[in-house]
Amino acid sequence: MYNMNNDLSKSAPADPARFELWKALVRVERMLSAALEAKLEASEGIGLTGYEALDELHAAPGGRLRMNELAASVILTPSGLTRLVDRLEIDGTVTRESCPTDGRGSHVRITPKGVALLKRAEAAYQLEVARHFGTRFTDADALALKKACDHILADSRADTRSDPIRP
Repeated sequence: MYNMNNDLSKSAPADPARFELWKALVRVERMLSAALEAKLEASEGIGLTGYEALDELHAAPGGRLRMNELAASVILTPSGLTRLVDRLEIDGTVTRESCPTDGRGSHVRITPKGVALLKRAEAAYQLEVARHFGTRFTDADALALKKACDHILADSRADTRSDPIRP
């Protein structure tokens, strides 16, 4: 059972079973990310992080996000996001705009070319996810894994000190 009152800063070291689970999750994430990266590069010439950025922008109201919001959503440092947005801007898939309410900030907006690329890449992405996940989990297993991941992400957002990447 998940304990919402769990104080992560006072946790004891992970027990062996949870440590092995952690190592397995890290390996699975690396394997899946590498497979998705290779598929997206081969099919559409875009990397996984670029795809994720376009997907986040497309889902955002008006197709735009502030730079710091986009950095947090794709888990990049501010300088890492700047380099990514520079590449996407050169490709014509995003534009950078001044923030009308904060002269220091800027927004990134997905362009029609970016939406078209995202739609094409989404097919390759979905096929690759289906290849790795399609028949490996029962619905109950998938729901339990999603719930566990949601708890980890919620804890991370609640305690930004534990997440050094957040801008």
